[in-house]
Amino acid sequence: MLRTTLSILRTVGLASLLAVLPALTSTAVASNANKQYNRGCADAKAGSYDRAHHNADYEKGWQACKNQVQGAASSNKDYDRGCADAKVGSYDRAHHNAEYEKGWQACKTQPQAAAAKAAPSKQEQACLAAVSKEVNNGEVTVLSSEFSQANSVVMIGVGSQRAPWRCLVSNSGVVQEVMFAGSEGKL
Repeated sequence: MLRTTLSILRTVGLASLLAVLPALTSTAVASNANKQYNRGCADAKAGSYDRAHHNADYEKGWQACKNQVQGAASSNKDYDRGCADAKVGSYDRAHHNAEYEKGWQACKTQPQAAAAKAAPSKQEQACLAAVSKEVNNGEVTVLSSEFSQANSVVMIGVGSQRAPWRCLVSNSGVVQEVMFAGSEGKL
């Protein structure tokens, strides 16, 4: 193979090869730039942005094509992208618009863990009923729960001031003891 290459060089001449080399190099660079530009454009049309792997050509392509997304779908995708970013605690400062901002604002205060409040456990329900009966007040709420293998302690808040009551309950839901756990001033 080396002999073939040398024979071609002798035939074509080194000067000819050196004259063509810059054109070949610039074509390869331009081709790579076009690929990045086209990738950026395709991502913009799909409503995505490659934050991790982009360059200036990608950015130019993305900017040139970002408004070519199908009408209303563009707004929904931006809104969804904003919402998704808010849920994971990020914000795309470089590529946001009004719909992105609306989605981000709408979802930033929705912690995923607290999105669905769990119903009170069997022990908590028993304590809520026992404390409500003891104080003759239906406005009761669970303040905290400490579960153990023998009995559990459930702290219940009563009334608008959330006066604290301590409830000792078995894990099967039988209330053992109910007592006030605050100062008399909060009754």
